[in-house]
Amino acid sequence: MVRSFNTGDFSHWRDSLKQESAPGKPPVVSEAKFRAMRERLEKYWGKLVKCHYLGSLDQSIFRDYIWKCTFESKTPTGEFVRLEELFVVRCTLLNGKTTFAGFGFRFFNNAGFRDQVIKIKKAEVKK
Repeated sequence: MVRSFNTGDFSHWRDSLKQESAPGKPPVVSEAKFRAMRERLEKYWGKLVKCHYLGSLDQSIFRDYIWKCTFESKTPTGEFVRLEELFVVRCTLLNGKTTFAGFGFRFFNNAGFRDQVIKIKKAEVKK
């Protein structure tokens, strides 16, 4: 996934999705959905530059696998902005087999948070 977000080439993620999808079912993410997701992430959080696996949470019937994802960008005047958010993959046990149940970012900050950071950085420069 990260490689696809870094390069803009969906084929990397699509190959992984095909391996994880049930036979005969389409992957959970289409190329159009990927493009929209990538555009939205870059607009509101910056470029996804890396993900680091943090661990898992045992939720009895689910297990959540958690990554810390780092987004980076620069303000129009060149100040560096880094934001980190969590990405979670949820799995469950179904008929004795681990099965994918969902995934997504768990944003702690709203989409306008990056703009707030940029305003603060601009104010710091003027001091």
